[in-house]
Amino acid sequence: LMKYLMYVGWPDIIVLTDTRTTIKGFHGIPTSYEVFEAYSSSSKRGVAILVKDIFKPKLVLANNSGNLCYVQIRRGCSVIDILGTYGPNEDNPNFYACELLPLIGSKSTIIIGDLNL
Repeated sequence: LMKYLMYVGWPDIIVLTDTRTTIKGFHGIPTSYEVFEAYSSSSKRGVAILVKDIFKPKLVLANNSGNLCYVQIRRGCSVIDILGTYGPNEDNPNFYACELLPLIGSKSTIIIGDLNL
């Protein structure tokens, strides 16, 4: 991944799923990024959202199960919600009904990740 990003250039926002651990302090991430993540202590799942500082990112939610990371960014006067998700491997409709869907409002929202549907 690092070689690819160095070759094509670093995007404004990166969402990683199934990270299985924390990536904060990972060698090679430019200092112009803030790193937000949700991970569990069981070395399973994990979501990381990397956002360039220019968007003034703010962590709203990172659940303890490593399935969901919610960050807000600003672009001009607009606020954009980014929901990075790594859906449960097992059939668990409650995750979507109780955890993911209530976070989606009428404002600009991007849902990205592995939904495991």
